[in-house]
Amino acid sequence: YQETYNVVETPNCGSFDLQLDYSSNVNSSDTFWLQKYYPLSNSWGHPGTGFLYTNGSNPNAQNSFGLNANTTAYNLVFSGQFRVIKRHLQFEDGISLPQNCIKVLYEFQYDEQPEIIDVYSISCNTTFEVVVQAVGLGPLLYRITSKDGVPFLVQNGNSNLFSSLAPGLYNFQVEDVCGNILNSLFEVNIPNPLVVTSSVFC
Repeated sequence: YQETYNVVETPNCGSFDLQLDYSSNVNSSDTFWLQKYYPLSNSWGHPGTGFLYTNGSNPNAQNSFGLNANTTAYNLVFSGQFRVIKRHLQFEDGISLPQNCIKVLYEFQYDEQPEIIDVYSISCNTTFEVVVQAVGLGPLLYRITSKDGVPFLVQNGNSNLFSSLAPGLYNFQVEDVCGNILNSLFEVNIPNPLVVTSSVFC
């Protein structure tokens, strides 16, 4: 049994598209499903209705969102943590009924807004270089809106590198193309100079 597959999610403003490419050397009735993770119940389920899926059972339209192989599902208006699963009927020796074989093909997160993964700084003499590491529907816009609680506007365009910043508590802001804005407070105050050391000379 051989299979090849590829799943690609494409974020939009308020929704995402999901492309599923799949092929195998067996002509079987495989079915494909999208499920959302619900942390409070520690379970997966239907991303729209919230009806929970029981592990090992047969996915259906009540507990999962159906997907078609080699097509794209457009404008899925869901958010959270997701997985794409495949249900394959497997026949075993000595067992008359086919067995469910559930395989997770892909997992991803979609939250409809940008996410700031990390902010870090490097001191350059008395000032700092600060990098804001973020993901989202780009191109992303970067700015500073305050310093030490006082309005302090720095429009940095599409660059996530802020140069020549004095020590202080800054509010870094990231905006995606949908207009979603995320803020992150970061204190730039501990000198940690970038040390350059010599290596082998030619």
